[in-house]
Amino acid sequence: MAKNIGIIKFTGKLGGLSGRDTAFGNVIQTPGGFKSDRVKNDPIYEQTRQLYTEFGRCAKIASRFRQQLLPYLKLLPDPYVYNHIQKRMAAIKDCDADSSKGQRTVGKGLVTVAGKALLEHFSFNRSQQFYFGGIGSHHLDLDNGSLSIRELQPAQFNFPDRSDAIGLQLLIMRVDFEQPFAVLQSSCYSFIEKNDPVTSLVLEAGIPAGEGILIAVLFIGYCNLGKEIFWKKSAKNVLQVVGFE
Repeated sequence: MAKNIGIIKFTGKLGGLSGRDTAFGNVIQTPGGFKSDRVKNDPIYEQTRQLYTEFGRCAKIASRFRQQLLPYLKLLPDPYVYNHIQKRMAAIKDCDADSSKGQRTVGKGLVTVAGKALLEHFSFNRSQQFYFGGIGSHHLDLDNGSLSIRELQPAQFNFPDRSDAIGLQLLIMRVDFEQPFAVLQSSCYSFIEKNDPVTSLVLEAGIPAGEGILIAVLFIGYCNLGKEIFWKKSAKNVLQVVGFE
């Protein structure tokens, strides 16, 4: 592919060349690309087929996460959040050292120490990593689907302009990485206003039925409280894994 810097410019096909206008200028290239039947059957593309298979599995898992967490992901100003999730699933899959290429899975990767480390405290918001700094103590009880937080200090949060509260919600996901399948249960919201004193709270989501591992995700969103709750779409919103088993 070449970028045209001369006076001859065209779009469409001309002889063995094709031209098109792009944001980077007029581009001229020769037609080409993979032939689908060769990719499917030619031994030379065996590694490509293996990568496609693994990529497809990771894409399906990322899609399940997106489906379950979509209302919260919409409050993150990141147009590439799906790619962020998919990339992390692929990294966990790569930790599966016991399977051959094409057979590696996210589920098997999570059995490893390295794979667990990649999911632990994973933040869906690339701009915000939440730490329990300023909180006296917290305890996640995944057997019962609850999170208790003691001595939460509103002063530790950097409220965006014109937001006057935060809403906290615990999300418990049941994820079967082999199917793949995901289902979610959530706690009620707990709201803390900007000028509230130090507060303790318990978020109880319960346990979703089914097979697979449990993943606890904490959502903390900035908002305005009034007759209706107005959520802020902010890079400061938290959506983060806080535990799994």
